[in-house]
Amino acid sequence: MSRHARRRRSGARVALATLAGTSLGWPPAAWADDLFARDQNVAVLDRPHPEYDPLGFRAGGFDIFPKVEGQVSYDDNILALPFSPLADALFTVEPDLTIKSDWNQNALSLEANGILRRYATYGTQNSDQYSVTGSGVLNVYHDLTVTADASHALVLLTRDTDAYARFSLTPLLYDETAAHLGVVKTFARVKLTATGAFEDFRYHDGLTVRLNPPAIVTLDTTFRDHDTYIGSLRGDYALSGDLALFVQETVTHSTYNRAHLRNQDQTETLVGPNFVVTHLITAEIGLGYLTSDFAGPGTRSVGNFTGRAKIEYFPTDLITVTLTGDQAVIDSGLPTSPAYLSRAAALEADYELLRNLIISGKIGAIWNKYQVIDRYDRDFNASLAATWRVNRGLDFGLSYNRLQRGSSGAAAGLRFDDNVVSFSVTVQR
Repeated sequence: MSRHARRRRSGARVALATLAGTSLGWPPAAWADDLFARDQNVAVLDRPHPEYDPLGFRAGGFDIFPKVEGQVSYDDNILALPFSPLADALFTVEPDLTIKSDWNQNALSLEANGILRRYATYGTQNSDQYSVTGSGVLNVYHDLTVTADASHALVLLTRDTDAYARFSLTPLLYDETAAHLGVVKTFARVKLTATGAFEDFRYHDGLTVRLNPPAIVTLDTTFRDHDTYIGSLRGDYALSGDLALFVQETVTHSTYNRAHLRNQDQTETLVGPNFVVTHLITAEIGLGYLTSDFAGPGTRSVGNFTGRAKIEYFPTDLITVTLTGDQAVIDSGLPTSPAYLSRAAALEADYELLRNLIISGKIGAIWNKYQVIDRYDRDFNASLAATWRVNRGLDFGLSYNRLQRGSSGAAAGLRFDDNVVSFSVTVQR
């Protein structure tokens, strides 16, 4: 899976993860002072290696970094079918251009990315994606920081998503336009974080087969078109340099253009600690309550105890073990169900075998329970990857990914296995 594809997960889960808290990626660690920093240990994948960083091109106060990744993959079930799976080789080219400012305090960046996917045999599954993102950081004072970003992307829905429950002959894609704004203010032992986000989703139709009379017809997916507004307020109180407590409230509102009964209001409250234990463990654990109300009269409101956690264990300087878990209500690709409650957990280990060779392994599971219909999906996935940085301008990658899908209930989905082996070459300046 490409870096772009990993970043473009389900919009709801992305938004919640983005707003989840310091150790979960928001706000950046650079915003926090010493009482809130959790940088006693640096994860293997985050450890700086300036001797392998690309140099880029200098243009005034900006640095320009061009990059292109080529990947060849073998997928033994490209359509995620439970029987008679189709295997094929996939060739992917991912050009990327990043422009970053080189200023003393504030920062500005622009990134343009593309993904061109071509199959060796089944050319009807070819697809093109792209994304453009601009972001900035304004350090108003040493204890007050404002960040903002805006993006637009054409994104592929992979075959393992429920959007393909109504079989499509062609890949399904959607346009996503998003903007985020964040403000962080620190008062001695107190840190306040306010964030807001807007996301607009527009889905492209596919093609499907009608049996009676036989014909190829349009597969309508525009019932999923919607806008989402997200606001979050978080407060952290530092008891010491190694322990802080936080409380966070996140409110989400989604409005659908056509399927108004799918409109949704969601509230999530989390409280918990953010801490370091004996320089071996860095963690943030949040527990709370999640409610989600839908406009549809036949839709049950979701009210569940919820939680989100990220625990990093550093047995040595060369090994990082990470345990993550979260829960979210996510937009469904099925016209018969507006959303599903998703619970996810994963365990990952990263090993710096050599300074320029990193081995990563990951196992995870996702449990999805659908609204309105009787359907319960269970995903189990495992991956193993190696990245070899030859020099500043050349990287090699090798990976294996396995996904096993189970589904039950009166409206159960497809059950399938999918194995993908990939080899990649990245050239950068």
